[in-house]
Amino acid sequence: IVIVAASGNNGNPNEIIYPAVSTYVISVGATYDGNVGSQTWTFIPCTDPVTYADLVICFSNRAGFLDMMAPGATIVTLGLSGGLAGASGTSMSAPHVAGTIALMSQRNPNLTPAQIENILKSTGNTIYDNATGLNFPRVNALNSVNAVPYLSQTGTLGPGNTITLHVNDSQNPGATYFVLLSLGNSPGIALPDGRVIPLNIDDLLLFSLQPNPIIVNNIGVLDSNGQATATIYLPNFPGIENVDIYSAFATVDNFGQIASVSNSNKL
Repeated sequence: IVIVAASGNNGNPNEIIYPAVSTYVISVGATYDGNVGSQTWTFIPCTDPVTYADLVICFSNRAGFLDMMAPGATIVTLGLSGGLAGASGTSMSAPHVAGTIALMSQRNPNLTPAQIENILKSTGNTIYDNATGLNFPRVNALNSVNAVPYLSQTGTLGPGNTITLHVNDSQNPGATYFVLLSLGNSPGIALPDGRVIPLNIDDLLLFSLQPNPIIVNNIGVLDSNGQATATIYLPNFPGIENVDIYSAFATVDNFGQIASVSNSNKL
């Protein structure tokens, strides 16, 4: 479970509030999403004489250990008594990150909390905070979703047909990867950390990997963009009418441990 929490609205340049301060939480501060003119916040109080996109709001708590920023003023939301209302605060920033995580998890349910946090930070727009002299990543939903390890396909897998699997893992360029398959009514084997990895049946279906295949026919090395393709040919097996086939890929780090597992695709 990934936990996201607001950093707080005390205008503190070197502290954030609990529970955002926990190392198990992704802490989020607040920025403007555009020029909304001079803003004075009475609950601090503090004033931003000028405003512009990605300016850290004066009421936002931040510190060197703050994880990231997101828009927090003025955000259109549902009003307590109905209709729409404008609201501001780091509590309006945190849902932008939580929503981005939901999109990432929808694309690949096998993501771990650590992977999600790393992707959010590494794909965010870098902003400079004038008050503290610190740089923070501001959430970029499109970049984060696109950076998720993801397997897509072209073609239809059937007797005598080929299908091409597109491997995308921009966070692990040059990594060793395995294209894996599972036959049956299950996406594969559950790992201890909750991820699911298909069985490997390379003696039944033959892969053609591009680029950088290794001797074993379902193992290769990702290119400099973290991409590769795997073409699979399905022979016509007499007597077999129907079978479910699932596919995914996994990358391996320099220590031989599984670094990422993609979504499981039903072919």
